[in-house]
Amino acid sequence: MEFYSVLFDQECMHCPVVYARDRQSFNGTYVNGQLVGKKPNISQARLLQHRDIVTIALHVTMLFSQALAARPSF
Repeated sequence: MEFYSVLFDQECMHCPVVYARDRQSFNGTYVNGQLVGKKPNISQARLLQHRDIVTIALHVTMLFSQALAARPSF
């Protein structure tokens, strides 16, 4: 399992987008109960949304939570 993020601005005024993908695991990786990848292939990246549930090999479960970025004051 691999997670990575993309930032769109230097000032971090927006939340980064976060992606996950399976890196050829034997038991698979699931997002919200849907299989997103397992051996023999590396899966395509999946964009995670707030409150997505990521499960690795049916043994480790994580809740993806993304805080809203602070809005600039005008």
